[in-house]
Amino acid sequence: MNNNWKEALHFSQRERRGIFIFVSIIGIFLCLPPLIEKYFQSSQVDFTDFKLAIKEYEANQSISSNNDIPTATPHASINPNTASLESLLSLGITEPIAQRIIKYRNAGGAFVRKEDLKKIYGLKESLYQDVQKYIHIPPNTIIKKNKYPVKKVARQQQIKAFKFDPNTASSQELISMGLPSKVVNQLVNYRSKGGSFKRKEDLKKIYALSDQQYQQLAPFIILQKPSLPAPKSPSSYTTPSTKIISKNIQIDINIASIEEWQQLRGIGPYYAKKIVDFREKLGGFYSIDQVGTTYGLPDSVFQKIHTQLVATPLKNSLVLNTISIEELTAHPYIKKHQAIAIVNYRRNHGPFDSIEKIKRVKVFSEKDLERIIPYLSLN
Repeated sequence: MNNNWKEALHFSQRERRGIFIFVSIIGIFLCLPPLIEKYFQSSQVDFTDFKLAIKEYEANQSISSNNDIPTATPHASINPNTASLESLLSLGITEPIAQRIIKYRNAGGAFVRKEDLKKIYGLKESLYQDVQKYIHIPPNTIIKKNKYPVKKVARQQQIKAFKFDPNTASSQELISMGLPSKVVNQLVNYRSKGGSFKRKEDLKKIYALSDQQYQQLAPFIILQKPSLPAPKSPSSYTTPSTKIISKNIQIDINIASIEEWQQLRGIGPYYAKKIVDFREKLGGFYSIDQVGTTYGLPDSVFQKIHTQLVATPLKNSLVLNTISIEELTAHPYIKKHQAIAIVNYRRNHGPFDSIEKIKRVKVFSEKDLERIIPYLSLN
């Protein structure tokens, strides 16, 4: 029996730990309220000073309201259009309001009736009722003109037009008709930039010219018909400035100037410049067929001139072991990722000891290599 009792009261280490934690939690909750009350108890707010401040404010308000009431009875009536600051104050009007009355008068305002005094901002109805019996405004009061009168719109100058051609008339002639200088300047500027008046209505393009002014000018506008250029005589086609074209001319594609390219049939200044620009970007042509790949050059034109083209040997312009990514990318046949691959290969494997090793840079197709190898050198 005793053994059963001991076994019933025996607890394992885990159970004893649990009981200890449980008892600790209960103890904390029992001690928590007194601690909260001791350290966090809110103190009562004392409103004594606040109540005294309210009473003081109410006392000041009553004093201020009493100041609005006239304290002295004036001995004579006052005209607010001419009364001085002292006279207005003698009515019991506060100084800020009296100053507003004087400022209103200085700005050109006037009091024709007693009720006009109500226009003054801040003047209370109760104060107006107290002082209005001492206000006297003569019946013949004249309202002053505004200190800042509205500007009168200038009358347009009358135009005295005579027959004229707006394409050739001088500035002096246009001004003598009475046109404003702004209109004349715009018209002359319009002509100086290549503008012309082909119809009378084109004069309306001058935006400073009003419709009324145009209507006055329209009957006097005379437009001279442009003279046709004289026909060229047969001898004019053999002048020194005429382009001479010969099938016997031979052009070196790597050294010919723009003027020399224009000696070929079908090549004008535009195509000549495009060919030379393309050649400069490449660093020269290594074959005549490259000329035909110039952007914008029609194949039909190239087929006409290719028999007149010759090529001098090309000087290699891309030094593999020293050239930068930017310089490689500037070449029309090399893309940026290909330029980066060349420089990275050089960093990882050392300088190129032969041009053929460019084939180990696995970013070029066979066609790419055929185009760029002629431009490569080791030093």
